Amino acid sequence: MNGTMDALKITDLTAVPWTNPNDVPSVYCNNASVAIAPWDIRILFSEILTTSNAGELAIVLRANVTMNPAHAKALAGALASSVEAYEENFGKITVPNVAVPNTDGQIPAEAQREL
Repeated sequence: MNGTMDALKITDLTAVPWTNPNDVPSVYCNNASVAIAPWDIRILFSEILTTSNAGELAIVLRANVTMNPAHAKALAGALASSVEAYEENFGKITVPNVAVPNTDGQIPAEAQREL
């Protein structure tokens, strides 16, 4: 078989070495919004900050990740498993009522300017 078909047979991705040739930075986020389109799903990772202007809040876009729906579903499963394992090891995670992400499937107007 050719190299492409052989690569598709790999199921244990933990055996594949990681590389970062473009020096992709690590970012912190404490907020995420999800936008959907017929062909893909976009996750906007951002950070909510307090400004020096009388404590007003600002949301700074840190990363924009677009993926196909199948990959998004696989990611959702991986996240669910990771959260479950985290809670088993460290205790239940509680989400404050104020930390509700945008889930209406639309990109916030402010973020559209950033894209």
